[in-house]
Amino acid sequence: MTAKGYNRVRAARALTLADLVMSDAFVACFDAKYTYSRGAPWRARPGNVRLLSAAENPATNVTSSM
Repeated sequence: MTAKGYNRVRAARALTLADLVMSDAFVACFDAKYTYSRGAPWRARPGNVRLLSAAENPATNVTSSM
């Protein structure tokens, strides 16, 4: 950074800010991971998983026919 014309204090501030941003992003990623965490599909027991058909899902529109 000193080759770009920054003095040592300014370079230290820039690197500290970059480190702060990266650590904040790291914490935010893990916060979201555990906030919206659901079981991973490959960890589910085979007898425990039941797929819903379109008729059982209240969010689908079953009146249209194909």
